[in-house]
Amino acid sequence: ALVACARGQAQQLVSRALEAMESDSVLPDGMTYNILMSVNDRPAALLSEMRERRLVPSIVTYNALISALERSQQWELSLSIFGQLEREGLRPDLVTHISL
Repeated sequence: ALVACARGQAQQLVSRALEAMESDSVLPDGMTYNILMSVNDRPAALLSEMRERRLVPSIVTYNALISALERSQQWELSLSIFGQLEREGLRPDLVTHISL
């Protein structure tokens, strides 16, 4: 359901799906956050939430975040996030560079 909502850019439906998951005691994982970042109007906040849940962001997470920031014309923040992923020891891939 999350992927279908994300493809349709239906942020409200994604939020409802996430609430339903949590009410059923299904905890969101890294993939869930990757999807959420692709449709959220404040994707950087999700990175903090992800860390609060002790989830480790992957290069896929950072790629989703950078792409979302670029789409919303937050290029300065996307460059900052790029530096952060390198400081965390992750290696940028082709998608990372294309997203910038």
